[in-house]
Amino acid sequence: MTQLQLDGPTVHTTYYGKNVEQMPKLLAEGKEPMSVAHLMEQRLAVRDQGVSPVQHDAWWGNYFDNADLWLRHPDKGGKVVPYSAAVLTFLQEHLKPETKLVDYGVPLPDGLYEAMDGLELKTADIGRLHSRGYTPTEAKKSVVWRELARTQKRLDNYVDAVVVETGRERDLMNTYFGEASKVPTGRLWFVSGRNNDSLAGGNYNLTLDYGRLVGVAPEAHVARAKK
Repeated sequence: MTQLQLDGPTVHTTYYGKNVEQMPKLLAEGKEPMSVAHLMEQRLAVRDQGVSPVQHDAWWGNYFDNADLWLRHPDKGGKVVPYSAAVLTFLQEHLKPETKLVDYGVPLPDGLYEAMDGLELKTADIGRLHSRGYTPTEAKKSVVWRELARTQKRLDNYVDAVVVETGRERDLMNTYFGEASKVPTGRLWFVSGRNNDSLAGGNYNLTLDYGRLVGVAPEAHVARAKK
């Protein structure tokens, strides 16, 4: 597989193609899928470390599918679920080629929506936040981005970096959610590169040929660190 110049396949390995096909390969090779918080850390790190322009652009110029979940319920709204051991189990059990998807999302087993911990949004909240762009101050107060970032400090630093990378101070870091299906479904969060203002979406399908996952060595994953 072709590697982006991130920082070497011993830590980060890229997996291109349909998420339902690439996630099992990533897990079988002993990696864990990159989370949004981890992506933020890496994008911040390449700015701080003065890496080569090629490596800098690999992190900031590309889109990435991430391990965090967007769960959508036809009656209850949705949940932003950051990567965790429970999410990893879900990915191991359900994100694979033989899963019968509903509207390109994973149909959730009974009770799983209620059991997963995350930021719950009512249907009205989703409608209000869908396709919403932010100023830097607003982005730092976004409950969705705060949940994905895991810490306020990480979010604050990331927003400041996005402003510099994009040269913009309006309509940054838009969030997208998509329509609910007839049954509860789960999808991965997607984060774009700087050319699309680092938007995040939970509305992408899991069978797109141009998906991009990053496998992270477990010991290097931000979700494993005490931060």
